[in-house]
Amino acid sequence: MKPAFLVDLRVYRDYLMRTFRIALVITVFEMVALQSMAPVPGMMGTILLIGCAQTGLTNDSHGWECARLVMPISRREVVYARYCIAAAVGLLAALLGAVICVAVGLVASGLDLPAEQAAAFALTAENLGVMALSSSLILLVGCVMLGILLAVGFKLGMTKTTQQLPFILLLVTLVPLIMLSALGMMDNSPLDALVASLGGVLDGLFAQGWVLILTCVAIVCVGLVVLALTAQLAAKFYEARDF
Repeated sequence: MKPAFLVDLRVYRDYLMRTFRIALVITVFEMVALQSMAPVPGMMGTILLIGCAQTGLTNDSHGWECARLVMPISRREVVYARYCIAAAVGLLAALLGAVICVAVGLVASGLDLPAEQAAAFALTAENLGVMALSSSLILLVGCVMLGILLAVGFKLGMTKTTQQLPFILLLVTLVPLIMLSALGMMDNSPLDALVASLGGVLDGLFAQGWVLILTCVAIVCVGLVVLALTAQLAAKFYEARDF
């Protein structure tokens, strides 16, 4: 798999660097608009995750897919390499986003900011915990979306995926909300009870730092497991596909 990984990484390197710069600008504006550092690492990682999928779709639509098939690389290795690159780039972007947030917090601590902004950017245990938990949840959503995008791309081909992708995303995001609304769970006591119970769980997590750390690691691991499972499915799709 290493040759396939290195080949794809070399092909997508410039595009990923551009995507990273875009993600950096977006997250900086998001940090300023929301007055919070909480979602920044997760957003940077997710943007790079989805960027990897879009990179593959764009490059393959320009003929790289057919050229790659004549190389001494199996189709399964091609799929695994694509998933590994996406996971590695996403996690590295999230870590870099966390480093940027810490740097912003250190700079903000030396400035004479209003009390509200100073509290929002302070490197307190609560702020760091919220950032870790929210970012891990955002990364989980990004892993699920990436698994869907790549699996569909390897199954249907790049042109069809580009045509059907908006509908798939709409289906995945809106159908659960529509079903909950139809069942009356959006404005009734079951949802309120669920929110209240989640609030109690979060209070328990923030009360013990090690539990919060283990929870965040577990959430990220679940996302990686989702990628591994969808990679197996995508490999079967790609091996059975005719060109």
